[in-house]
Amino acid sequence: MYSKSASIWLLTLLSVVFADLGLPQPAQAQAPSQRKNQVLRRSYPLHMNYRMRAHIRGVSRTHFRRAMLLQRLRRLQPSGPNTAQFLAPGPRAPAQATTESRAHRVRRPAPRSAPTPPTRPLLRAGVGYPLPPWLHGIRLPDVHIRFSPQVYRLLAYYRTSRTGRSVLARWLGRMNRFRAHISAALRRHRLPQSLIYVAMIESGFRPSTVSWAGAMGLWQFMPSGGKIYGLPRNFWMDERYNPERSTEAAMYYLKDLHTRFGNWALALAAYNAGYNGVRRSMTKYNTNDYWRLCEYESGLPYETTRYVPKFFAIAVVAANLKFFGITPRGVKPAWEYALVNVRGSTRLAHVAKLASISLKTLRELNPELRRNRVPPGQSYELRLPKGSLVTYRQNSARSSTGSRKLVVHKVRYGDSVRSIATQYSISTTLLRRINQIRSHREVRPGVRLLVPAAKKRPPQRRRAPPKKLLIAVTPDAGSPAGHRMIYYPVVAGDALRGVSKALGVSQTDLIAWNAVTRRAKLIPGMVLRAAVAPKQVPTGVRLLDPTAVRVVTVNSVDFHVAHALRRNRRRVIYRVRSGDTMRRVARRFGISRGAISRYNKINRGARLRPGQHLVVYTRGRGHRRWRGRRGRKRRRLHKKRTTRRKVNSQRRRRTSRRSRSQSR
Repeated sequence: MYSKSASIWLLTLLSVVFADLGLPQPAQAQAPSQRKNQVLRRSYPLHMNYRMRAHIRGVSRTHFRRAMLLQRLRRLQPSGPNTAQFLAPGPRAPAQATTESRAHRVRRPAPRSAPTPPTRPLLRAGVGYPLPPWLHGIRLPDVHIRFSPQVYRLLAYYRTSRTGRSVLARWLGRMNRFRAHISAALRRHRLPQSLIYVAMIESGFRPSTVSWAGAMGLWQFMPSGGKIYGLPRNFWMDERYNPERSTEAAMYYLKDLHTRFGNWALALAAYNAGYNGVRRSMTKYNTNDYWRLCEYESGLPYETTRYVPKFFAIAVVAANLKFFGITPRGVKPAWEYALVNVRGSTRLAHVAKLASISLKTLRELNPELRRNRVPPGQSYELRLPKGSLVTYRQNSARSSTGSRKLVVHKVRYGDSVRSIATQYSISTTLLRRINQIRSHREVRPGVRLLVPAAKKRPPQRRRAPPKKLLIAVTPDAGSPAGHRMIYYPVVAGDALRGVSKALGVSQTDLIAWNAVTRRAKLIPGMVLRAAVAPKQVPTGVRLLDPTAVRVVTVNSVDFHVAHALRRNRRRVIYRVRSGDTMRRVARRFGISRGAISRYNKINRGARLRPGQHLVVYTRGRGHRRWRGRRGRKRRRLHKKRTTRRKVNSQRRRRTSRRSRSQSR
């Protein structure tokens, strides 16, 4: 069915396409010398999730996409006297009739430019609460402030406390590093300049700050929030640490929160506690007053009730530094750098050596790189200090590439650090050092690791074939006819949902083929089996060789005998004789009473009946009884006891001989 709104939407979409294809972009010609010395700036856009942004704003997805499309169209539209103006769809204003002709139309003077805004107003009276006399004459920031008792207490604290003034002085000194960049972003997004103090409260202007909840970066984005606002996070890099990208994402987030709630008190509370928590609290207590929500029981989290007053107090103090007696201390230089293209998998230490700078300086300029190495793959734009760009180019042109050649290995399901190191004939220590692996849980499917290129292996001696891996299965776990069984080794971090999806089977079937449950986690060392079609081969999964697997029924005699042989033990069924006790049986086989009680599920002090059968695992040939530090200590004690017994037995024999001779 044809509608007017649909036609307007289609016309707008076509105009954007034609604008992308044919409209010229304004460009300024630069001299070659200026291009050579120009400091490059990265300007790639943020790939944000528009559906979640529309949800945060509280509008429909269609309305939000339409607004974004029109905003993009206005940016692409050239300015000129003969250019068509594209307006947002809506009711048109009626045309005004005029009697004068175009030739005799009176020329109206051009509108004057807007006057410069006046200075910040002086505070004469508080809002809602009486103003203390000592606050008369201070200037207000460009954010509407509600002066509550909490704000007054914080202002008095920063006025009288030496510790509070010292902390603010250090924060203001570090703020100089990112002030120009954040102020430019606030002006570009038409936001109040006082919002720069949100970063001060969140991280103290340290991009490497990590909170207890997992928030990271200059603006303390959580992983989910960073994903919504175009800050990707992977094994090699985390864009939440990037000051430029995180600042741009924070501008969009603050703008969306202000659009949703309408005032900065609620928007900042949602920035701290999450917009969903603030929305539920407003619905629960049926109010949109932040200060009332702070007073109610379980209205807002305690940290959030202190967050907004702290922002208001710091904004007032920063606008009146002389009044509060604060001078910025330890002023950092501005955030300036030059960009250089570096090939993938290059070590930051190598780049720092070529640029004649310290590794610490290079890491401060590129805090988003997590592994002290450029991500593998295509080239990466690395930040360098302005003065070291020429040095880097000269040294890189003269240096020869004599480092180890590395290739990329994509981690599959079932891969672990040990299996990857074995596959490439390297040690796990070398693999961890190349990729800066801190935990085995970081090696997840899809991660790209760097490994040394394959070399010719030296001829190895013939070794005995390795023992087959034992897999215990339940007796009732059958396999469908016409299918073959595959075996998957569980690694750290695996879950039933991900494994079943990788193997191409359902979770219900995977649970039926294995003695596992949904409500528990999988442990490394377990092996899951699945039935697939004869020609079906799961891609991106490391499976075990069926010839290297031995399947046994769980809790059967073969199962226990096989496991005992692997531990160099023998499984013995002992028949209790008359007069046997748990202590005697344990001494006879060289084991503890606790082991006998665990094997047979009886109490270690239980009485044994003649004819009763006990399962005992004895030590086989070549079994080392005591190992490690405790083993050595126990061996020494055992040796002393044995020597003491021998000496005592010899003394007994001597005394017995003497007593016999005396009796004679």
